Amino acid sequence: MWGNNGNNSTMRNLPYVREYSLAKRIFDSTKPMRGNGVNAGIKPLGARNNVTAYSVRAGTVDATDVEFVLYKTPVITFKEDGRILVFMERWNTNTTREFINTILNVNCYAKSGKSVLETYGQASIIPPTGLVLRYDVEAMPPRLVFEGKPKFTGYAVSRAKANKVRAQFSQFAKYFKGCVSLRSVEMVEKSYYAGDYTKYNAIEYTGAEIIEVLGDEPTATVANPWTGWDLLKHRPFHQFRPMQFGTYANWIAAYNAKCEEFFDLIKDDQPDETKTQNFYKAMVICMILNSKKPNRETPNKVIHTLTNNVTNNFDDIWKMYFAKDILEEVVLGDGVTPNQTYANWMWMYNQEKVDEAEAQERKYMGVV
Repeated sequence: MWGNNGNNSTMRNLPYVREYSLAKRIFDSTKPMRGNGVNAGIKPLGARNNVTAYSVRAGTVDATDVEFVLYKTPVITFKEDGRILVFMERWNTNTTREFINTILNVNCYAKSGKSVLETYGQASIIPPTGLVLRYDVEAMPPRLVFEGKPKFTGYAVSRAKANKVRAQFSQFAKYFKGCVSLRSVEMVEKSYYAGDYTKYNAIEYTGAEIIEVLGDEPTATVANPWTGWDLLKHRPFHQFRPMQFGTYANWIAAYNAKCEEFFDLIKDDQPDETKTQNFYKAMVICMILNSKKPNRETPNKVIHTLTNNVTNNFDDIWKMYFAKDILEEVVLGDGVTPNQTYANWMWMYNQEKVDEAEAQERKYMGVV
């Protein structure tokens, strides 16, 4: 994103700055707001009527610094020795990223829940402690470069450990692959544009088949025999928990219990007389996790679920449940962002974080 003036209309008047000398000149030449209001004495950055959002000030720690402030956060600090500090505090937002884009004329974007700053093909996450840049005037063309790019740790799948886990249900994996191949049909749909057709593969079944395999719930207003199995796709992590669980501990316990029930169905080590029936039940569970609930009154209506969704369901189920067994913490390469999905999978094993989330939710709900 080069030469960006901001998509936010209030940022169009913000200056493009990469050097301390220009930042200092802007600070020295800008007149502070007058009067006795809350903005009195503040120097606006850009349009004066946007002073509440954008301002410039002398450094709060080192008076020679020039701080470009977004609301109350000194997001960009220009230092006399040429360093440029980029600091987001807790405001990992689109507005903060666009402020950085506009002032420094770089590409700042979100990836895996993190803010990444990219300049001339070099990228780095902006950590909580901030990121340090320097304007290299000797480069052709002159450009911002990273100074002491931070290293991050993250999780990666260990192939050896994953293969060891998969060996526990290798027979079902083969059975599942065969079922997907046999039951997948090509679907053709006409789009809104005349003459344009979309083709995709889907697995088809009926509500009657689901009820036959998983059972019916007579108290439900619609056929919903898979209540509880959706837990397999929603592993507990730091978010507001479903209302049916009183605590995060209850949610985690329910998730683990349902997963244990599923993996009992697909383990290799089980009696042959029940194995095929259990495999079929597990296959049906994977099929219905993305489907709408069929109406009781039309149990024979054909339902289609994308083949890729069914395949991904099984992959997600076993990788999430065995995350602690297959993920390893590693030091990531320069500019590589941690996989937030893997971090979410590991979240429930950190009791301190679980307790913190519980406390935050109780505070939000007004529960003492």
